[in-house]
Amino acid sequence: MADEMDELREYYDNTDTSALLADAVREQPEKTAEAMVTYAVRLPKPVLDALRAAAEKSGMRVSALIRTWLEERLARESAGQDKVLAVDDILALVAERSRSTGGRGAA
Repeated sequence: MADEMDELREYYDNTDTSALLADAVREQPEKTAEAMVTYAVRLPKPVLDALRAAAEKSGMRVSALIRTWLEERLARESAGQDKVLAVDDILALVAERSRSTGGRGAA
């Protein structure tokens, strides 16, 4: 990562990017119906790295991904655990049952 940063620093220190700026398109911030507030959360680096990778894969910003996941979780919680099951929980249960039965299906 440090090598990549050094390469980028070297490139932008020695390259005229004014032509690129002339063609740049300004992104508009996300518009929401509700007021947004900032809340800082300290995360372990591996967790943040995983969030960055998931956000990139989804084509989202990290903050938007975190917000989406939190909203989904809160919706599940308000719906009641007996009404909604997370797909990950179902897959974990299937895997656990498969291991306990030796892959033979339910007994």
